Amino acid sequence: MSFKIATHFLGCYLLFGEASFRFRDEIKHLSNTIKKTFFFGILILCYFFGLLTGIQFLNLFGDTFLTGHQTKELVIFGSEKVYNGSDRIFVIMDGERKVLYLAPGYVEVKSNLKYLVHVFEKSKIVIPIEGPLK
Repeated sequence: MSFKIATHFLGCYLLFGEASFRFRDEIKHLSNTIKKTFFFGILILCYFFGLLTGIQFLNLFGDTFLTGHQTKELVIFGSEKVYNGSDRIFVIMDGERKVLYLAPGYVEVKSNLKYLVHVFEKSKIVIPIEGPLK
């Protein structure tokens, strides 16, 4: 969890801080309006992606330190491998189907089995602690 928090914080800093200051300086020194418009568009994209990264950081921070996790029994009815990221799992939780993500570096789960897991609701991360259950 701390790795994800650190990467979201670093991404937010790079997009809001470093990239936006760099592109603002570029805009000041350019004389051509087409180039200014191009760099202004990139600046707006930096702010947009920085905002999304900041929201992810706040959700993960809130789950980890403020609200904590909930221990639940989940029925996993499918999973998808995601290259260079968290595996996506399809679960039945509280009587409805949801898409959650396995925390990086944790065990693989098998379909159509019940597991005891820690669920972080806002960031949609699942950490299996026991399973498969009978």
